Amino acid sequence: MPVVRTQPADRGPVSLAEIGADRATAAQVQKRMAALTDASRLDICRHLVNEPCTTAEIARRVGMSAPQVSRHLRRLRENGLLESSREGKHANHRLNLPVVYSLGYDLVSRITH
Repeated sequence: MPVVRTQPADRGPVSLAEIGADRATAAQVQKRMAALTDASRLDICRHLVNEPCTTAEIARRVGMSAPQVSRHLRRLRENGLLESSREGKHANHRLNLPVVYSLGYDLVSRITH
């Protein structure tokens, strides 16, 4: 089975079977794509691809306030594009790469079926 490499390598390979394991509905695809149309959210995503970050780290990197970043993170999380884990009083956020990778497939699948 073909393998798609993620960045960074420490997350390991993501198989095409894993990407296709949880096919999104047309409504989910639309919501996920809509969540990524905001330039600020795309910028935040760029910082979450390679390493987990706290809200404060993201805010500092993108030049936004922590409450603004939190609102964007919530939108990404609600649509399955973000994974968050708590460590003490801080949450670390990371882009959900299998879901992001599947967006193109899901979109084409909805158009052609």
